[in-house]
Amino acid sequence: MSGFTTVVDRLAELAGKIPHEVAVHHLVDQPEVEERGLAHAYRLAETLGWSVREEKTSRGRAARMLRDPDRGRLAVFHASGAVALKTSVGPFDELFDGDPGDDELATHARKHLERLGVTELVADGESLELERLWRIRAAGSDPDGAVSEPVLCRAVGAFRHTVGDLPVLGRASAHVELTGKGSVSAASTLLRSPAGHSRPLATVAARDPYDAAEEVAHRLAKLLGSRDLGDEITPRGFSFGYLSLGRRRPQSVLAPFFVADVTIGSGPGRTKSAHLLPVAGSDERFLSLPRGAAPSTLARKPGAPAVA
Repeated sequence: MSGFTTVVDRLAELAGKIPHEVAVHHLVDQPEVEERGLAHAYRLAETLGWSVREEKTSRGRAARMLRDPDRGRLAVFHASGAVALKTSVGPFDELFDGDPGDDELATHARKHLERLGVTELVADGESLELERLWRIRAAGSDPDGAVSEPVLCRAVGAFRHTVGDLPVLGRASAHVELTGKGSVSAASTLLRSPAGHSRPLATVAARDPYDAAEEVAHRLAKLLGSRDLGDEITPRGFSFGYLSLGRRRPQSVLAPFFVADVTIGSGPGRTKSAHLLPVAGSDERFLSLPRGAAPSTLARKPGAPAVA
Protein backbone atom coordinates (compact mmCIF):
# COMPACT_ATOMS: atom_id res chain seq x y z
CA MET A 1 0.00 0.00 0.00
CA SER A 2 1.40 3.41 -0.99
CA GLY A 3 1.91 6.26 1.45
CA PHE A 4 -0.74 8.24 -0.43
CA THR A 5 -3.37 5.53 0.10
CA THR A 6 -2.38 5.11 3.73
CA VAL A 7 -2.90 8.82 4.42
CA VAL A 8 -6.29 8.80 2.67
CA ASP A 9 -7.49 5.73 4.58
CA ARG A 10 -6.29 7.03 7.93
CA LEU A 11 -7.92 10.44 7.46
CA ALA A 12 -11.23 8.88 6.41
CA GLU A 13 -11.15 6.67 9.50
CA LEU A 14 -10.54 9.69 11.73
CA ALA A 15 -13.58 11.49 10.29
CA GLY A 16 -15.95 9.26 12.26
CA LYS A 17 -19.68 9.45 11.68
CA ILE A 18 -20.73 12.16 9.20
CA PRO A 19 -24.34 13.39 8.86
CA HIS A 20 -26.11 12.68 5.57
CA GLU A 21 -27.31 16.26 5.11
CA VAL A 22 -26.13 19.62 6.39
CA ALA A 23 -27.82 23.02 6.48
CA VAL A 24 -25.95 26.01 5.05
CA HIS A 25 -26.74 29.19 7.00
CA HIS A 26 -26.75 32.88 6.21
CA LEU A 27 -24.70 34.87 8.72
CA VAL A 28 -25.46 38.24 10.21
CA ASP A 29 -24.91 41.11 7.74
CA GLN A 30 -21.52 42.81 7.93
CA PRO A 31 -22.65 46.19 9.40
CA GLU A 32 -24.46 44.38 12.21
CA VAL A 33 -21.43 42.16 12.88
CA GLU A 34 -19.29 45.05 14.09
CA GLU A 35 -22.18 46.68 15.95
CA ARG A 36 -22.74 43.47 17.92
CA GLY A 37 -19.05 43.16 18.71
CA LEU A 38 -18.80 46.75 19.90
CA ALA A 39 -21.91 46.40 22.06
CA HIS A 40 -20.48 43.24 23.61
CA ALA A 41 -17.15 44.99 24.31
CA TYR A 42 -18.90 47.84 26.14
CA ARG A 43 -20.94 45.35 28.18
CA LEU A 44 -17.69 43.57 29.10
CA ALA A 45 -16.16 46.85 30.24
CA GLU A 46 -19.23 47.65 32.34
CA THR A 47 -19.21 44.19 33.95
CA LEU A 48 -15.54 44.58 34.86
CA GLY A 49 -16.02 48.12 36.16
CA TRP A 50 -13.76 49.62 33.51
CA SER A 51 -14.01 53.18 32.23
CA VAL A 52 -13.02 52.81 28.58
CA ARG A 53 -12.37 55.30 25.81
CA GLU A 54 -12.06 54.44 22.15
CA GLU A 55 -8.64 55.12 20.73
CA LYS A 56 -8.13 56.70 17.36
CA THR A 57 -6.73 54.03 15.08
CA SER A 58 -5.08 54.32 11.71
CA ARG A 59 -7.14 53.69 8.61
CA GLY A 60 -7.17 50.05 7.63
CA ARG A 61 -6.47 48.80 11.17
CA ALA A 62 -8.08 45.40 11.74
CA ALA A 63 -9.69 46.34 15.06
CA ARG A 64 -11.11 49.19 17.09
CA MET A 65 -9.42 49.64 20.46
CA LEU A 66 -11.11 50.48 23.76
CA ARG A 67 -8.78 51.16 26.67
CA ASP A 68 -8.94 51.76 30.39
CA PRO A 69 -5.44 53.11 31.21
CA ASP A 70 -5.44 51.48 34.65
CA ARG A 71 -7.08 48.15 33.89
CA GLY A 72 -6.58 46.94 30.32
CA ARG A 73 -7.83 47.05 26.76
CA LEU A 74 -10.46 45.57 24.45
CA ALA A 75 -10.10 45.01 20.71
CA VAL A 76 -13.17 44.73 18.45
CA PHE A 77 -12.38 43.26 15.03
CA HIS A 78 -14.20 44.94 12.15
CA ALA A 79 -14.52 41.90 9.90
CA SER A 80 -15.91 39.38 12.37
CA GLY A 81 -17.13 41.28 15.43
CA ALA A 82 -14.69 39.23 17.52
CA VAL A 83 -13.67 40.75 20.85
CA ALA A 84 -10.33 40.25 22.61
CA LEU A 85 -9.83 41.38 26.21
CA LYS A 86 -6.45 41.81 27.93
CA THR A 87 -6.08 43.08 31.45
CA SER A 88 -3.07 44.94 32.88
CA VAL A 89 -2.26 42.04 35.25
CA GLY A 90 1.37 41.04 34.65
CA PRO A 91 2.20 37.54 33.39
CA PHE A 92 3.80 36.58 36.72
CA ASP A 93 1.28 38.32 38.98
CA GLU A 94 -1.44 36.42 40.83
CA LEU A 95 0.19 33.00 40.49
CA PHE A 96 -1.50 29.81 41.67
CA ASP A 97 -0.41 28.36 45.02
CA GLY A 98 -1.03 24.87 43.62
CA ASP A 99 -3.02 23.08 40.95
CA PRO A 100 -6.75 23.06 41.82
CA GLY A 101 -7.45 20.25 39.34
CA ASP A 102 -9.40 20.05 36.11
CA ASP A 103 -12.89 20.05 37.62
CA GLU A 104 -12.40 23.19 39.68
CA LEU A 105 -10.64 25.06 36.87
CA ALA A 106 -13.34 24.07 34.37
CA THR A 107 -16.06 25.26 36.78
CA HIS A 108 -14.33 28.63 37.23
CA ALA A 109 -13.90 29.01 33.45
CA ARG A 110 -17.61 28.39 32.83
CA LYS A 111 -18.64 30.79 35.60
CA HIS A 112 -16.47 33.58 34.19
CA LEU A 113 -17.82 32.97 30.69
CA GLU A 114 -21.32 33.47 32.05
CA ARG A 115 -20.32 36.48 34.15
CA LEU A 116 -18.82 38.17 31.10
CA GLY A 117 -22.11 37.71 29.23
CA VAL A 118 -20.70 35.48 26.50
CA THR A 119 -23.36 32.80 26.94
CA GLU A 120 -26.04 35.44 26.28
CA LEU A 121 -24.73 35.75 22.71
CA VAL A 122 -25.67 32.14 21.94
CA ALA A 123 -29.10 31.71 20.34
CA ASP A 124 -31.59 28.84 20.52
CA GLY A 125 -30.33 25.79 18.64
CA GLU A 126 -26.73 26.72 19.45
CA SER A 127 -24.42 25.89 22.34
CA LEU A 128 -21.05 26.88 23.74
CA GLU A 129 -19.21 24.09 25.55
CA LEU A 130 -15.79 23.75 27.12
CA GLU A 131 -13.57 21.97 24.60
CA ARG A 132 -10.15 22.06 26.17
CA LEU A 133 -8.44 23.12 29.37
CA TRP A 134 -4.70 23.71 29.51
CA ARG A 135 -2.15 25.26 31.81
CA ILE A 136 0.65 27.80 31.46
CA ARG A 137 3.57 27.06 33.77
CA ALA A 138 6.95 28.67 34.38
CA ALA A 139 10.16 27.73 36.18
CA GLY A 140 13.40 29.51 36.96
CA SER A 141 17.04 28.59 37.44
CA ASP A 142 19.95 29.98 39.42
CA PRO A 143 23.45 30.73 38.06
CA ASP A 144 24.51 27.16 38.84
CA GLY A 145 21.76 25.74 36.64
CA ALA A 146 19.52 24.43 39.42
CA VAL A 147 15.93 24.58 38.17
CA SER A 148 13.00 25.36 40.44
CA GLU A 149 9.73 23.46 40.47
CA PRO A 150 7.33 24.76 37.77
CA VAL A 151 4.67 27.17 39.01
CA LEU A 152 1.17 27.33 37.55
CA CYS A 153 0.81 30.84 36.16
CA ARG A 154 -2.47 30.67 34.22
CA ALA A 155 -5.25 28.23 33.38
CA VAL A 156 -6.98 28.62 30.02
CA GLY A 157 -10.41 27.29 29.11
CA ALA A 158 -11.30 27.15 25.39
CA PHE A 159 -14.94 26.85 24.31
CA ARG A 160 -16.45 25.58 21.06
CA HIS A 161 -19.56 27.07 19.44
CA THR A 162 -21.98 24.51 17.99
CA VAL A 163 -24.76 25.33 15.53
CA GLY A 164 -27.33 22.56 15.37
CA ASP A 165 -25.21 19.46 15.86
CA LEU A 166 -22.07 20.74 14.12
CA PRO A 167 -19.09 22.53 15.70
CA VAL A 168 -17.83 25.78 14.18
CA LEU A 169 -14.22 24.84 13.46
CA GLY A 170 -11.25 27.17 13.53
CA ARG A 171 -9.98 29.43 16.26
CA ALA A 172 -11.57 28.90 19.70
CA SER A 173 -15.09 30.36 19.73
CA ALA A 174 -14.38 31.77 23.19
CA HIS A 175 -11.65 31.51 25.79
CA VAL A 176 -10.96 32.72 29.31
CA GLU A 177 -7.54 32.91 30.97
CA LEU A 178 -7.67 32.57 34.78
CA THR A 179 -5.22 33.83 37.40
CA GLY A 180 -4.42 32.23 40.75
CA LYS A 181 -6.70 34.74 42.48
CA GLY A 182 -9.69 33.64 40.43
CA SER A 183 -9.79 36.67 38.15
CA VAL A 184 -9.62 36.84 34.35
CA SER A 185 -6.38 38.08 32.78
CA ALA A 186 -7.52 37.63 29.16
CA ALA A 187 -10.60 36.51 27.23
CA SER A 188 -11.95 36.44 23.70
CA THR A 189 -15.08 35.66 21.69
CA LEU A 190 -15.53 34.80 18.02
CA LEU A 191 -19.08 33.62 17.31
CA ARG A 192 -20.27 33.14 13.74
CA SER A 193 -24.01 33.43 14.37
CA PRO A 194 -26.67 32.58 11.77
CA ALA A 195 -29.01 35.44 10.94
CA GLY A 196 -31.85 35.32 13.45
CA HIS A 197 -34.84 33.17 12.52
CA SER A 198 -33.87 33.00 8.84
CA ARG A 199 -34.31 29.79 6.89
CA PRO A 200 -31.17 27.92 5.84
CA LEU A 201 -29.70 29.05 2.56
CA ALA A 202 -29.65 25.40 1.45
CA THR A 203 -29.56 21.83 2.69
CA VAL A 204 -26.79 19.81 1.06
CA ALA A 205 -25.50 16.25 1.11
CA ALA A 206 -22.29 15.80 3.09
CA ARG A 207 -19.27 14.89 1.01
CA ASP A 208 -17.83 11.39 1.22
CA PRO A 209 -14.90 11.42 3.70
CA TYR A 210 -12.67 9.40 1.33
CA ASP A 211 -13.21 11.94 -1.45
CA ALA A 212 -12.33 14.80 0.91
CA ALA A 213 -9.32 12.86 2.24
CA GLU A 214 -8.01 12.36 -1.31
CA GLU A 215 -8.15 16.12 -1.88
CA VAL A 216 -6.11 16.64 1.30
CA ALA A 217 -3.56 14.01 0.20
CA HIS A 218 -3.17 15.66 -3.22
CA ARG A 219 -2.54 19.02 -1.55
CA LEU A 220 0.06 17.45 0.71
CA ALA A 221 1.76 15.79 -2.26
CA LYS A 222 1.92 19.15 -4.01
CA LEU A 223 3.34 20.76 -0.87
CA LEU A 224 6.03 18.08 -0.71
CA GLY A 225 6.92 18.41 -4.37
CA SER A 226 4.74 15.54 -5.68
CA ARG A 227 6.77 12.95 -3.78
CA ASP A 228 5.13 9.83 -2.47
CA LEU A 229 3.88 10.72 0.99
CA GLY A 230 5.61 7.71 2.55
CA ASP A 231 5.92 7.95 6.32
CA GLU A 232 6.42 11.73 6.37
CA ILE A 233 2.72 12.42 6.99
CA THR A 234 1.03 11.57 10.28
CA PRO A 235 -2.73 12.23 10.29
CA ARG A 236 -3.92 13.37 13.73
CA GLY A 237 -7.53 14.31 13.08
CA PHE A 238 -10.13 14.92 10.38
CA SER A 239 -12.93 17.05 11.82
CA PHE A 240 -16.25 17.79 10.12
CA GLY A 241 -18.29 20.89 10.83
CA TYR A 242 -18.78 24.50 9.85
CA LEU A 243 -15.71 26.66 9.25
CA SER A 244 -14.87 30.08 10.66
CA LEU A 245 -12.34 31.98 8.60
CA GLY A 246 -10.88 33.79 11.62
CA ARG A 247 -11.40 37.12 13.26
CA ARG A 248 -9.74 39.21 10.53
CA ARG A 249 -11.92 37.77 7.73
CA PRO A 250 -15.49 38.74 6.83
CA GLN A 251 -17.83 35.82 6.25
CA SER A 252 -21.37 35.63 4.85
CA VAL A 253 -22.28 31.94 5.30
CA LEU A 254 -21.68 28.92 7.51
CA ALA A 255 -20.89 26.02 5.20
CA PRO A 256 -19.63 22.49 5.93
CA PHE A 257 -15.90 21.67 5.78
CA PHE A 258 -13.50 18.90 6.69
CA VAL A 259 -10.37 20.09 8.49
CA ALA A 260 -7.37 17.74 8.43
CA ASP A 261 -4.84 17.95 11.25
CA VAL A 262 -1.53 16.45 10.12
CA THR A 263 2.15 16.57 11.01
CA ILE A 264 4.85 16.55 8.35
CA GLY A 265 8.32 15.15 8.95
CA SER A 266 9.59 12.14 10.85
CA GLY A 267 12.85 10.55 11.81
CA PRO A 268 15.97 11.85 13.61
CA GLY A 269 17.31 15.21 12.52
CA ARG A 270 14.17 16.19 10.64
CA THR A 271 12.08 19.20 11.55
CA LYS A 272 8.47 18.29 12.28
CA SER A 273 5.69 20.78 11.51
CA ALA A 274 1.96 20.63 12.13
CA HIS A 275 -0.66 21.78 9.61
CA LEU A 276 -4.41 22.30 9.36
CA LEU A 277 -5.91 21.81 5.89
CA PRO A 278 -9.57 22.69 5.28
CA VAL A 279 -11.45 21.19 2.31
CA ALA A 280 -15.10 21.59 1.36
CA GLY A 281 -17.55 19.30 3.12
CA SER A 282 -20.08 19.21 0.27
CA ASP A 283 -19.93 19.01 -3.51
CA GLU A 284 -21.62 22.41 -3.71
CA ARG A 285 -19.21 25.17 -2.71
CA PHE A 286 -20.62 28.12 -0.73
CA LEU A 287 -17.52 29.54 0.95
CA SER A 288 -14.20 30.28 -0.71
CA LEU A 289 -11.02 30.07 1.32
CA PRO A 290 -8.91 33.25 1.34
CA ARG A 291 -6.35 33.37 -1.43
CA GLY A 292 -2.99 32.22 -0.20
CA ALA A 293 -4.44 29.84 2.41
CA ALA A 294 -2.21 27.02 1.21
CA PRO A 295 -1.19 24.25 3.60
CA SER A 296 2.17 25.86 4.28
CA THR A 297 0.49 29.05 5.52
CA LEU A 298 -1.61 27.10 7.99
CA ALA A 299 1.37 25.59 9.80
CA ARG A 300 1.30 25.51 13.57
CA LYS A 301 3.65 24.24 16.26
CA PRO A 302 3.42 20.50 17.00
CA GLY A 303 1.41 19.93 20.15
CA ALA A 304 -0.48 23.24 19.87
CA PRO A 305 -4.29 23.01 20.01
CA ALA A 306 -5.67 22.26 16.58
CA VAL A 307 -8.59 24.61 17.11
CA ALA A 308 -7.37 27.15 19.62
